[in-house]
Amino acid sequence: MRSFDAKVIAITGGAGGIGAALARAFAAKGAHLALLDLDAEAAERTAEGLRQGGARCSAHAVDVSDRGALERGRDEVLREHGGVDVLINNAGLTVFSTFEELSQEEIDRILDVNLRAVIDGCKLFMPALRERPEAHIVNIASSASYVGMPWQTLYSATKFAVRGFSMALRAELATSPIGVTCVCPGATATNIINAAPSRDAAVTDPLAKQMQNAFPPDRLAKRVVRAVRRDRAILPITPDGHAFAIGSHLSPRLMRASMKALAKYGWRRNQ
Repeated sequence: MRSFDAKVIAITGGAGGIGAALARAFAAKGAHLALLDLDAEAAERTAEGLRQGGARCSAHAVDVSDRGALERGRDEVLREHGGVDVLINNAGLTVFSTFEELSQEEIDRILDVNLRAVIDGCKLFMPALRERPEAHIVNIASSASYVGMPWQTLYSATKFAVRGFSMALRAELATSPIGVTCVCPGATATNIINAAPSRDAAVTDPLAKQMQNAFPPDRLAKRVVRAVRRDRAILPITPDGHAFAIGSHLSPRLMRASMKALAKYGWRRNQ
């Protein structure tokens, strides 16, 4: 995609964190923004900040785990902006817990938001994307799409699936004007850990504090903008993101051993 000037970028989970950073980065390139988020007030605050900076931006209250709500959100975006050039499936969540301790409700919620919403988003926005001479889909996965992380079984499962889905979809759309990029960030300075339900606050509380000094989301967003412009297939970001991507290819046995050691450490600490 050569230019983002006046292009319409729809971002799920656009109210804060990586989503808001992506909105700022694309707005700096002259794009128009549509922010879809469960937190309507936060989405409107982010949108208003972008408007004050001169961007055209709309906010839409959407629970992406509800396909009907996502479809209505798409319709709102199309009425407001007349079309969509780039869809960014960014909304995501996690629960810090062993698999056995996860409730069925938590399992369903993680699957619905992290995976089903990505699939539904692509399906629902595809007709609008096909109307553009060039368009793009960005699916936000994670470094957890390369390794099976203890206490993140469902999160890892959904992110592995998002990466596989993205690569298959990119292959299907190879002869179309729609590109697909899968972004795999590692530790990023967002609120995802602090907002996550936890079975072990002694671990997650200090981890959430450390995350505030992790990779800045605005730097991440600028790299995503370049990736869309260059039609990158997959984009590992952050030092640990690159390490997991490289390690999973060069030494999967070492990566498995490191995750096993991490699990043993956690087990011993809780005895």
